[in-house]
Amino acid sequence: MSQTYEQNPLIQVSRKGESTSNRLDKPLMCSRCGLCYSNRREQLVDACVFVGNRYEEIEQRVHGRGRQPGSDEDMFGIFQHMYAARLKQPIEGAQWTGIMSTVASMLLKNNMVDGVIVVDNVPGTRFKPQPRVATTVEEIIAAKGNKPCLSQNVSAIEEAEKRGLKRIAFIGNGCQTHAVRSIQETLPFDKIYFLGLPCTDVVTYQKWNKFLDVVSESPTTVVHLEFMPDYRVWMKHEDGHIEKIGFFELDLDKMGADIFPDSCLSCFDYANALSDITIGYLGATMPFQWITVRTKVGEELFEMLRPHLEFTPLVEKGDYHRAVQLSVDMLNKPPRKLPKWGAKLLTFVVRHRGLKGINFARGTLTMKWARNLDHIRKNFSEHEDKLVPEFAKRVLKRYGM
Repeated sequence: MSQTYEQNPLIQVSRKGESTSNRLDKPLMCSRCGLCYSNRREQLVDACVFVGNRYEEIEQRVHGRGRQPGSDEDMFGIFQHMYAARLKQPIEGAQWTGIMSTVASMLLKNNMVDGVIVVDNVPGTRFKPQPRVATTVEEIIAAKGNKPCLSQNVSAIEEAEKRGLKRIAFIGNGCQTHAVRSIQETLPFDKIYFLGLPCTDVVTYQKWNKFLDVVSESPTTVVHLEFMPDYRVWMKHEDGHIEKIGFFELDLDKMGADIFPDSCLSCFDYANALSDITIGYLGATMPFQWITVRTKVGEELFEMLRPHLEFTPLVEKGDYHRAVQLSVDMLNKPPRKLPKWGAKLLTFVVRHRGLKGINFARGTLTMKWARNLDHIRKNFSEHEDKLVPEFAKRVLKRYGM
């Protein structure tokens, strides 16, 4: 049943002082998914994962079943197959090899969609996100590359409606996919393909620039950045060289305690479980990407991609249970800042002896869930039942949370 804004305590009124017609109501922990900024904002209370998650309900609709308790589905969502793959012929200038850009382009080339919702750059910037509807392959390729900032992807649904498109592909992260899946049956499209990106924390565009200033020796020349499964941040520069800095070497004090928004610190869907297919780095070893096929539609998309891919076996290395428990045990202890030499040494050790492949994904997701549950209990404890899905509770219970 639809709720009113007044019935849900997570909703606040922002832009106070404006007239009622211009007033924008948003959740306290808004991820700026874009629904609020579209003609669908009255559906926010039914769609926003930070008002109340609907994973179980949507998964029953999409898959006809729920997750298998105790299996990898608790962490990664319902899936059919997982692969580690890369394009045989990479797209020049893509973040890695360009698998997401390729599958989106193939949907247009094969006349399976009328348009694809992508995230381009605001003209004159490198990372400031600008969602739009791409109707040509050239427009898709122009939008290649990650924009690790809060982005209003869902707002482009309105553009697709106004242009009269009937079949679209939606590229987005977990909170955005949840929003569109929640209202899918009310949208005027005959078909939506959900192309999912895994997401492990993003920042506002303003804080992204501050982040680059802190971590890079040349922040203005960074063209791509990713937190990689070798425990280092990889920054690709204009001249092609890749600058790398270990996770433990990041100066969090300079970045500020509030570098990550409450929405990311309250998220339990880094794996983008409601997509048809998820494509990213998290469970693979570089230079391969992790592909998670979830639905029958996802299977069709993957088979379309398969001839263009080369594969490597999935890796499972390291004791992720021990790593997660150590992380949980540290949650309520004062943070310890390592000297520079100590941080470099720790990075070296975990790169060679730490979690790899699927176990890196298992460990990373679970550690972030533990951090997020702790954040919710400290800051939004009265809303824990609405924010924390049952599958996350099952996983975190193993570690005493």
